[in-house]
Amino acid sequence: PEKVQKFLPYMVDQNWISSYATVDGISRIFHQMNHRTKNRSKMNFAPIELVKYYNEMERHFREFFEDLEFHVKKQLVYIDNG
Repeated sequence: PEKVQKFLPYMVDQNWISSYATVDGISRIFHQMNHRTKNRSKMNFAPIELVKYYNEMERHFREFFEDLEFHVKKQLVYIDNG
């Protein structure tokens, strides 16, 4: 899409994806998103919750990811035996 074509070079140049790997990087993104919504989204507060519940969220994510891996492996066997 045209909108993506306009911001993709900036996204690549600023290495946005790697910034999602840290709480500080995520925090910057949430602050920018909140600014774009004229402070209506209150997304700037999300990092507080992320830090507060980080261990619990990580545990849930790991459980989810194990389930996802199992499902994908099962689907691959199904596709291979199609």
